[in-house]
Amino acid sequence: EVRRRDPPRARVDLGMIVLDPGVEIVDRAIDRRCEAMLAAGWLDEVEMLRRRGYDARHKAMRSLGYSQLLAVVEGRQRLVDASAEIKAATRAYARRQRTYFRHQLPAAWRVDLRDPAAAPWAAIEAFALGGTP
Repeated sequence: EVRRRDPPRARVDLGMIVLDPGVEIVDRAIDRRCEAMLAAGWLDEVEMLRRRGYDARHKAMRSLGYSQLLAVVEGRQRLVDASAEIKAATRAYARRQRTYFRHQLPAAWRVDLRDPAAAPWAAIEAFALGGTP
């Protein structure tokens, strides 16, 4: 019945290109982003959520950054330590993402942005023309 109402569609080829700026650049970006989010009121947001009854029982409050800031709000951790922990956990998450993509895609689909000659355009053009880079 489902197939009659919604027949299979033609296969669509998808291309995915990973733009890799390198670990050092990503780490610096993580540090800057964490500091910017804290400066923009991230801790205030967590305090407001806690006042509204959200705590560690709620899945969202156990997510990266929120769990550490909840510990600050509840007096279990200093902000400077929570900030360092958030940055370290985010860097670890970014490493896992890099590992995942490294094992999912052929090397030609990963563009190392540290190499000035490694523009993604050749890979995009090759895919668009029906091939692989």
